[in-house]
Amino acid sequence: MQIKDFKDNREFLLSSILNKSEDLLFILEIQENKNCVKYINETVSKKLKYTLDEINEIGIEGFRKPLGDAKEFFEHIGELKEKKSLTDYAILVSKDKEEIPVEVNAKIIEKNGITYNVAVARDITHRINYEKELHNDIVKKTKELNQSISTLRGYQEAIDENSILTISNPKGIITYANDNFCKLSGYGREEILGKPHSIVRHEDTPSELFKDLWQTITSKKVWRGKLKNKKKNSDSYIVDVVIVPI
Repeated sequence: MQIKDFKDNREFLLSSILNKSEDLLFILEIQENKNCVKYINETVSKKLKYTLDEINEIGIEGFRKPLGDAKEFFEHIGELKEKKSLTDYAILVSKDKEEIPVEVNAKIIEKNGITYNVAVARDITHRINYEKELHNDIVKKTKELNQSISTLRGYQEAIDENSILTISNPKGIITYANDNFCKLSGYGREEILGKPHSIVRHEDTPSELFKDLWQTITSKKVWRGKLKNKKKNSDSYIVDVVIVPI
């Protein structure tokens, strides 16, 4: 008895679900020379303000516009016939000229020799607004990042122009050396990169000094002092050093 009751009420239940859906539902009969809309749910009437008769009078092209790179409706139908199902994007224009961007999932269904296009259109206004905000935020952050990079390059150029600069990894291996360092030490950049900083260490420098240096920078503190270094030709030079752990 319960199964029979459900079968008797199935059409009513399904119709209720479709009409109360937030999505816009269209069922079109695809004919050779035209497309006739056979069914719209209540959401279509509510959002677009058109009746079924009015929609058929103006035609789908009367209230649909392609969104972005989407195709015109006749091209969309041609592709749908070929693929049988697809996702499309469009703008639906209501009777009072409100534009609603939608994502449309369309599917071809054939029944008793008749071809139908069942199209479910979901309002994506919030998604598009979010994507616009995200894009604008990315543009803004990229601009700020480029400005920061430009500023840092300016700082580096100023330092390179006036100071001797090297960058080492936590093991003391040189990963960057500016021109001033190469000129003073006598080493070419290709000779110095990848080598330990001790390559310029002078034997006169007491080991206690280096012990203090490493204890300071491994504690994430800045070390300042004077160092006696050795050039490639074994000549010595003294530098006033600031080591900043990053």
